Amino acid sequence: MQEICPPIKTSIGRTGGGLTSLLLAGAASLVLSGPAHATLTIIPTFDSSITSLPGAAAIEGAINNAISAVTTNITSPNNITVSIDFQNMSTGLGESTTGFYNVGYSSFRSAFAAVATQPNQLTALASLPNTANNPVTNNANLLVTSAEGRNLGFNTPGIVNGTFDTLIGLNTSITFPPGSNNGSNYFLQAVANHEIDESLGIGGAGSTVGDTGSFFSNNPGDLDIYRYTAAGARTYTTTGDDAWFSINGGTTDLIQFNQAGGARTTGIGTPVGHRGYRRVWHAGCDSGPGTG
Repeated sequence: MQEICPPIKTSIGRTGGGLTSLLLAGAASLVLSGPAHATLTIIPTFDSSITSLPGAAAIEGAINNAISAVTTNITSPNNITVSIDFQNMSTGLGESTTGFYNVGYSSFRSAFAAVATQPNQLTALASLPNTANNPVTNNANLLVTSAEGRNLGFNTPGIVNGTFDTLIGLNTSITFPPGSNNGSNYFLQAVANHEIDESLGIGGAGSTVGDTGSFFSNNPGDLDIYRYTAAGARTYTTTGDDAWFSINGGTTDLIQFNQAGGARTTGIGTPVGHRGYRRVWHAGCDSGPGTG
């Protein structure tokens, strides 16, 4: 039985040293062209706040391209369908609201072990102790997004605005399309990719470090079980700027966690090899002004 966590919102803003959206094909069980029976499907719903815009067709096209970039490179061992509600917004750049579940660490590890077949998966699995409590905060809890839960075979339906896995807001007044690539607007496809990552739990939503509230405080997300500062030294704090993502017990620093901003903006650039999607690769996609 899974404990349902409340939906939580994550946001990205316009300021800072550029916005990076990493296209992740989940790590543990994926090959670029996975077997036909292993699929990931993302179904978008476009709110009237998008469909009523003059540039609606171009906006929807960019979002569909973002979805295609993910689904053509990621497969799921449990053939999941992810439902996302896309809306326009007038502030910020992009944000997402995603539902979470507490599946428990022991159950998570068992579910991961059931689908781990690729080398990266098996390496990641070997770094996770086969214990009742998680190795990060030493309690029985582990949180996953609704999509990630189903990816590993759990009964974790979408709970946002009814049955959506995620609600994604995009400020299309400062993106291209619908605007021009004028050096000031942000690349919409990259922004959408960033938020889709959140839904799948392969962006900041995969980490709860720095969160408050009884449901999230001290209950790690599934990225947090691969957060290290040295070989064998796990970390669960936003203090300092020395945390990295590793699937082999901290020995190999695959990429640094983003410690800036704290709480829900804390995530990593590219989760590699850690869960039940069929393989991991990453392509950086900078959505800073004037790039595409």
